Amino acid sequence: MKRKFVGFYYRCSSIIFLWAFLTLIGLMFLSSSALAAVPFQSGDYTCYDIGGTITTVGYTGPGGVVVVPATIEGKPVVSIGIWTFYNCTSLTSVTIPDSVTSIGYEAFGWCSNLTKAYFLGNAPSMGWGVFSGYARNFTICYTAESTGFSTPKWEGYPAKVCEDNQCAAEAIYGETSEQTELLREYRDNVLSKTSEGQETIKAYYKFSPAVTKLLEQMPLLKNRAKAFIDRMLPGIRKKVEESNKEQ
Repeated sequence: MKRKFVGFYYRCSSIIFLWAFLTLIGLMFLSSSALAAVPFQSGDYTCYDIGGTITTVGYTGPGGVVVVPATIEGKPVVSIGIWTFYNCTSLTSVTIPDSVTSIGYEAFGWCSNLTKAYFLGNAPSMGWGVFSGYARNFTICYTAESTGFSTPKWEGYPAKVCEDNQCAAEAIYGETSEQTELLREYRDNVLSKTSEGQETIKAYYKFSPAVTKLLEQMPLLKNRAKAFIDRMLPGIRKKVEESNKEQ
């Protein structure tokens, strides 16, 4: 009886030690600067400001279709930190901006309804189990121009080139134009600050692929869409400038 108890004790101790060890490994994905910094809340995200760049460590939003902002409070989001979206079972799709260069330990762990992760830039460095516990039909999507990814699997996850996350604004103005950069600032610094704006962002990315195809097939429609947005740009620029002054 005593031997059985001793064996049980050592098994429990081993499990506790393993969990503590894995937690320590996860914390290693946060730099010493992050551990010394003070976290702050911005919209749906808990963040650290590390030398003028943002690392997220928590998400409190409703889930569904989520677009991680490329900037928070005017600073680039370079890392999705450990457990940021952990156990967010309402998350179904996430778009990761090209500003992100690293994703930490179980950042999307046990998001059991997550079916797609769209990467808009090159492959980031990945911690252990970033997408562990994903939905059965989960797929990582990346653009044909991205580097560092592989098909049919990348980092052990199903992966493929996807063209269904195209941006209508880029189709109209080009990827690196002044107008596109302004619209990105409007998305990140104005729309993302309110629940209504976040819904607008979600709807935009939901319908953007279909709109982009129409613009490619109908040059006249593309010209009219451009003329319509051109008239809105002065007002958009003013809102962006006002938002930047408040930060």
